[in-house]
Amino acid sequence: MKYGEFIDTIYEVLSEQEYVIPRTDIKMIVDMTFDVIKDNLDNDDDLTITGFGKFFSKQADERIGRNPITGKSLKIPARKVPKFKYSKKFRDEIA
Repeated sequence: MKYGEFIDTIYEVLSEQEYVIPRTDIKMIVDMTFDVIKDNLDNDDDLTITGFGKFFSKQADERIGRNPITGKSLKIPARKVPKFKYSKKFRDEIA
């Protein structure tokens, strides 16, 4: 599912429940939600959504990699990597 389809799906689900919210407002809410998640990860804060999962960031150490074309070794710098761990309830519901 792509972003536009995601917005349309939320719109359709809300419409079925007789909530009339314009697509532009839904898009704004979804964008704000993603911004909050990104801001938390950028500040090294975890974000736990009960029944869904936990967003967190982890520090990946510097390492030596290899260019697959030339075979030459290169240094890959340390970086922050976003992670997600789903909750047991979420796993049980989709399994």
